[in-house]
Amino acid sequence: MKPRAISLCCGAGIGCIGFSRYFETVHAVDNWNIACQSHLNNHPHANVQYGSIADRKLINKAVRTHKHIDIIYSSTPCPSFSKANSAKKALDIRSELYLDAIDWVKAFNPQVYIAENVNTIKSSPILGLAIAKLRKLGYNTATWILDAADYGTPQHRARLFLVASLKSLPEIPTSTHGRGKHPYISIGQSIGQLSDELALLMGCSRLSAQYSWIMDEVPSGGNWRSLTGERLKSALMDNGRNPDRKVNNEVYSRLNGKRPCPTLNATGPIRQRRIQVHPKITRPLSVLEFLRLQGVSTPFVLCGSQSDRYRQAGNGIPVQLAEAVAEAARKCM
Repeated sequence: MKPRAISLCCGAGIGCIGFSRYFETVHAVDNWNIACQSHLNNHPHANVQYGSIADRKLINKAVRTHKHIDIIYSSTPCPSFSKANSAKKALDIRSELYLDAIDWVKAFNPQVYIAENVNTIKSSPILGLAIAKLRKLGYNTATWILDAADYGTPQHRARLFLVASLKSLPEIPTSTHGRGKHPYISIGQSIGQLSDELALLMGCSRLSAQYSWIMDEVPSGGNWRSLTGERLKSALMDNGRNPDRKVNNEVYSRLNGKRPCPTLNATGPIRQRRIQVHPKITRPLSVLEFLRLQGVSTPFVLCGSQSDRYRQAGNGIPVQLAEAVAEAARKCM
């Protein structure tokens, strides 16, 4: 029998796929009902709770349901710490969830606790407070910054893992891909075999006619610098710039099919003028392509609107990275 796990801020359960090789996730919690529905579809054997992990009633109910838990892993919301959020606030209530998760650790006293978040949390006082709380509970702690691409995910996604153990700490997972190892998995290897019809089944955002016309001249891996003539002029004017001013290289860029994807936008492929455009086709990445670039290769259900599905697909610990972390945790038990 596998050790028993609880997943906090579980989302649709992308990370749970990776953890499932070494642990049985018997309980999962999220405060978004649509994500809970998706999670239940993808992991029907888990007891899924809808509500905030800060709710003491949820903790008490879980304790009555599960007498013994070996590991708890969390993936609390990251907007409070993310570089992508220009409107983040130091006292954003979502940052408190990073500490609220430790109340579950106190209630269950698992052998291991793992908290995943963006790597920029390292500069937040919240991280130090979490470490202090865990050490007060008798846990040894360590922090790892890991990139999903180094473990076989076709996406560069750097994340900080706070690892806590009542016994010896697990060893940091050995990377499997990169310089001197297996080649990185590219976007093309991940989504290149999908027919456009299949790729669009779960939904896909649209580009404006103007944006599509401009992007038709941009090759795989290129950006606005590949443009000429009227397209270049239109792109610069559309971006509120003139040719003499500096323009970010991400503007009017197309993904490079021979490399891993940059970190997926958590809310979908369109974020202001920085749009994650397919390497070969003039359209944004689809929901299904988001899932593939998160390392999901098996059938996976996402409930809700197209916007909801993008949000669920763009969040969560990439499968191969989750599996590597889970393996390291299992070895120290």
